[in-house]
Amino acid sequence: MSNAETTAGVFIGARWATAGGDQKWGQFYDGATGNTEAYAFVVPVRDVIFRVQSDAAWGAAQRGTTVNTTGTSGSTSTGNSDLQADVGTTTSNPPITVVGVIGDGENENSSNPDILVRFVDGCIQDVLG
Repeated sequence: MSNAETTAGVFIGARWATAGGDQKWGQFYDGATGNTEAYAFVVPVRDVIFRVQSDAAWGAAQRGTTVNTTGTSGSTSTGNSDLQADVGTTTSNPPITVVGVIGDGENENSSNPDILVRFVDGCIQDVLG
């Protein structure tokens, strides 16, 4: 992903009806044949801060830098993404800015800490007007 590839936002879940009429909610959409009334929930706001895992150790100099992402899939049982902040590599048009690190005395010292990021303005399309 790069900020040259705009998106409507971050998918955070779905609601749908199964072929049998049962209402389902989840962090992912199963896409089963016969589903109806499917709705996606997307966070379109540029300034929302997300917690993601970093692919490298934390350094205070990372704060404010724009970085790439790595990961291409997710879990269809939990809905969790495998997206990580690729803090070791930056190419043209990186999609996220590092805001900070989750500091609890352990996380910030791990080899792949959870960090706080926001998407670069050019990466999120303004679909609301």
